[in-house]
Amino acid sequence: MRKSVLFAVVILFTFLSACEREKPADLTGVFKARVADALCANVIVEIQDSSYYQYGMDWTNNTGKSYQHVFTVINNCEFAGKDLRPGESFLCKIVTSADQGNCYTCLAVMQTPPLAHLIKVVQ
Repeated sequence: MRKSVLFAVVILFTFLSACEREKPADLTGVFKARVADALCANVIVEIQDSSYYQYGMDWTNNTGKSYQHVFTVINNCEFAGKDLRPGESFLCKIVTSADQGNCYTCLAVMQTPPLAHLIKVVQ
């Protein structure tokens, strides 16, 4: 009996250790976006592909400037490494997990939309 239990445990351990960890899922496919506005680590992204508009929101900041189909970038350290400036377009996807990283940011603050996503810049 003891050998049977030990054998079952070894088989189970072997089976579980052979499984690959799941990669974080992408919430969306690749879509075109544009940096609508940015200040230090605060980045507002505008979705330019109408198939993905549901991942953004229409928003007006406290100075009255309106934006359409926008969201705030959560993983700003990773995004800052892409060196994208306001007005530049890029391809990205919304992901469920991303490297938050450690980076230095300035203390400047800009109002951003309450809707926020982790993104991975593809190109």
